[in-house]
Amino acid sequence: MTGFSGVKALFITTALKKDGRKSHARLPMGASSVIMEKDGVAVEHLHTLDHQVPPGVCPDMTGQGRDRDDWPAGCRFDCENPDYRS
Repeated sequence: MTGFSGVKALFITTALKKDGRKSHARLPMGASSVIMEKDGVAVEHLHTLDHQVPPGVCPDMTGQGRDRDDWPAGCRFDCENPDYRS
């Protein structure tokens, strides 16, 4: 057990390649993930092109006229304290 057990990390890839695993941005993220996982950090990767995440600055863009916004559901899944979203 390490001092980082119970810690979670979410790497978000916004690369334009359809396959996030082939993205150049994923290479340094992968190296960082390996180091973090060895220290007990639970690591997840999110590739935004795998979801419908419209551009904008609001937490949920459906309130701004977009038909769908996958960001709020995905982010709430990873955040234990989403109080700032109200």
